Amino acid sequence: LKAMDVSARRAMTAELFNLPVSVTMSVLEDITIPMIAFIDRFIAVADPAMEDLTVFSNLNYVGMSLNLADAGDAESAMKLLWSRATPKRLELFYQGVDNDELLAQARRYKARGIEGDAVGPARDSLGA
Repeated sequence: LKAMDVSARRAMTAELFNLPVSVTMSVLEDITIPMIAFIDRFIAVADPAMEDLTVFSNLNYVGMSLNLADAGDAESAMKLLWSRATPKRLELFYQGVDNDELLAQARRYKARGIEGDAVGPARDSLGA
């Protein structure tokens, strides 16, 4: 942990388990500590060619985002992301939803976040 940046170190929790009865420096030098990241407040944008989203689920991401402006066939891209993310319990976030058909499809897929002209004009802040 000492080798990590201070800002990252604050977010780390060290947990040592299954240690021998007597712990010496030589024993500690031989221990390998796996570092497992848990990212519970972020969404990811996966490469469209990535078929298995298990890594994002294992790292506890909230979900996956798709910008429909970059997707080509938006309806097919939405369905593909839904079919890959839902079995991994990843929420869906769609950007660039610009018509009522795409909005209806996003709602059918129970998207947690929908952004685009079909929802309303872009704003700089939330609220009134």
